[in-house]
Amino acid sequence: MSLTTEPQERALIPQTVLEHDEMHHLVNGLSLEVTRQAERIRRRSHGQDWPGAASAMVELEEAVEILGRIVQITLRSSIPMEAPEPETEPAETPELPTGQYL
Repeated sequence: MSLTTEPQERALIPQTVLEHDEMHHLVNGLSLEVTRQAERIRRRSHGQDWPGAASAMVELEEAVEILGRIVQITLRSSIPMEAPEPETEPAETPELPTGQYL
């Protein structure tokens, strides 16, 4: 896998904190589903020849590959969790008639 972002993947990079949170929610949901499916396959194929195990494993491997790609895209996107404070020039302090500053 390349370290650069493919053009079609740029559309998946979250642009806001909300989108970033939604991406994490999606990744967590996919991860949970992959875990569930792996457990289901393990239970069904344990100790017996289950004809659907091979195709189920292929689907699971595809899901893991997609999940890994989403995680890579999410990690490469740098969304600041707090908005940076605007850089402003400090205002000049007016001089009082007595020569003292505020």
